[in-house]
Amino acid sequence: MRLSNNTRKQSSIVLIEILNVIVKTPRFLGNVDGIFYVGENMQGPYPVTIGELKVIGTDLGFNGMLSYSLVQGNNTLFRVVPQTGELQITESLDYEVQNQYELIVQATDLTLPRRSSRRSTVIVEVLNVNDNAPVFEQPQYYVEVMENEAIGENSTVLCLKVTDEDDREFSMIRYSLEDADLLPFFINSTTGCIERLEILDRESQSQWILKVTAHDNGKFVERSSTAIVRIRVLDENDNIPIILNEQLDVFIPNNVKEGNVVYVLSANDLDEDDFLYYNLSGPDVSYFQINQSGIIIAVRELIKQDYSITATVSDHGNLNSSVGLGFYISETMKFPIFE
Repeated sequence: MRLSNNTRKQSSIVLIEILNVIVKTPRFLGNVDGIFYVGENMQGPYPVTIGELKVIGTDLGFNGMLSYSLVQGNNTLFRVVPQTGELQITESLDYEVQNQYELIVQATDLTLPRRSSRRSTVIVEVLNVNDNAPVFEQPQYYVEVMENEAIGENSTVLCLKVTDEDDREFSMIRYSLEDADLLPFFINSTTGCIERLEILDRESQSQWILKVTAHDNGKFVERSSTAIVRIRVLDENDNIPIILNEQLDVFIPNNVKEGNVVYVLSANDLDEDDFLYYNLSGPDVSYFQINQSGIIIAVRELIKQDYSITATVSDHGNLNSSVGLGFYISETMKFPIFE
């Protein structure tokens, strides 16, 4: 600065300090609602930072000191670091519980004499992770099928169902049978229905135990679960009784009395209910009687030298087998004595 009074002049230096004045309020980057993405079930330790709030439009230097805060939304699951604007989660999020959160955050310029602030809406999208395995309606299934049934429209044994709490993206289910090549059964990989491939024979195998696995379609992690299916093959009366005796010409002593055992007929049946009925017929049936254990006894004095009868064994379904028996009186052979 220079002063002049006609002929006299004087100079002096003046320092002028220009103070910073706030001319702008904080403005979030882009001036649009921010979206943050976070995977469900994220591992700690917590809190975990999932993003950072960005603000523009403030003066630099001292006036650029900002404080961030969460003013509306779930402040139990989320927090904002005041100094940095970091958006954090305080515990794991579950997509199946809630897949989107809306928060309102605020940036405040701390400069005096007046403070200015700006709010913005933040959306947090929870990304689905394949964290749930398929669940069968029950751990074990019991079903009965009849043997000898033809293969056709009625070949379906059972249809299994599972649930998966994951989103449809991961809950498409594929079914499989363990050791499928060794089984007379097939499972539809899409529907979970088990079907017969062969006619079943109870006498060959009365029960089948299947292990079914349900797989989901996780992209990076595939999850699965198993269930046991027990299939009981019901009996059909398709087997005739079998008489096991080979010696059908029988010599008996000449002193046989009424009530003495002369022969024992042995038989069995491969069907499940193997109770057998015995019956005698033939020209000399009046001399003998058979009980339900196959024991043949004399019911009167044997006055002839030889006798001919027919023994029949029947099951409860009227299937039967018969053999002819010949009894011959012998005076010279020694016989065991039945008590």
